[in-house]
Amino acid sequence: TMIGILIGMIVLLAIYNVLTFAEGYKRSTVGAADAQVTGQFAQFVLARELASAGNGISTGMAELSTCNNDWRMKPIPVLITDGGTANTPDSFVTFYSNARRVVSPVLVTAPVAIGATTMQIQSPNGFFQNDWVITTDRVGNCMLRQLTGPGVLIGPNPGTAGVVNIPFATATTAAFPAGSSRVFNLGDINRTLYSVETVAAGKQRQLYSQNVNIGVGAQPVVPIAQNIMLLKAQYGIDTDGDLTVDCWTSADNTNGCADGLRSDEPDLKDPALLGQSAFLFNCSVNTNAGCQGRIAIDSTVMQDTFRYRIYETTVPLRNALWNEL
Repeated sequence: TMIGILIGMIVLLAIYNVLTFAEGYKRSTVGAADAQVTGQFAQFVLARELASAGNGISTGMAELSTCNNDWRMKPIPVLITDGGTANTPDSFVTFYSNARRVVSPVLVTAPVAIGATTMQIQSPNGFFQNDWVITTDRVGNCMLRQLTGPGVLIGPNPGTAGVVNIPFATATTAAFPAGSSRVFNLGDINRTLYSVETVAAGKQRQLYSQNVNIGVGAQPVVPIAQNIMLLKAQYGIDTDGDLTVDCWTSADNTNGCADGLRSDEPDLKDPALLGQSAFLFNCSVNTNAGCQGRIAIDSTVMQDTFRYRIYETTVPLRNALWNEL
């Protein structure tokens, strides 16, 4: 009997050992697959938003660039905020408009006095209720207002002039002269902040988006993907006009440019999952510690015993401001 019990215990031990190894491999496979899917999804969402940045607003570059009284109205497609350290996530804001018809600035045909709630412009169509518009005198003063109704034609026979009155609820706080002033239709403003939360309890290591549109109050954050450890962003600059990026610089205003060639080699990671480290924005030599803009991620982010996937991509800004120059 004792021999039979011993043999049974040995068999059970072997079975448990096989199950333990199988479960370990299963967790590794599932964890790697989850990280792969999460990383690719997060990369797709961010790349899509970055590629759309500047849509619509780039056509009003000359007019909106004069908005010195509020930098948020300037036509900045992407604004990166540096995290401060290599292990602290960066964040960025994308800005583009969804105007349905009019996408170019239109002429203000009558002087707009302080306290006015309507504005006379030259545009036969394209302005709708709830559209957001920016009025600029093109010398530094701009005003953002949301329309309370569609444009109303002025006079019984406006003819080809197409002069209309557009109404808004909040009275003007500045005067805008006729002839030189312009109105730019943003439609539904899309100004969104993307960041990785690392502090708030229960929300750590998640990729979020937040509506930071001008003229609206604080909006809630919306989770996009979980288990995102870090988000880092850099600007690629063409310094010699050959249409090829030759300088990569962080958003910390250091403006450091040297070896800007990026490597497609895999990032360095410790296969033992102990003391893990990796590199972002590496140069042509994967061990080039002198690469300008190179970010070394250490075990502060990449904790021991966990598996990580690192994704790096370059997103062209299709609606860049200089395309209008």
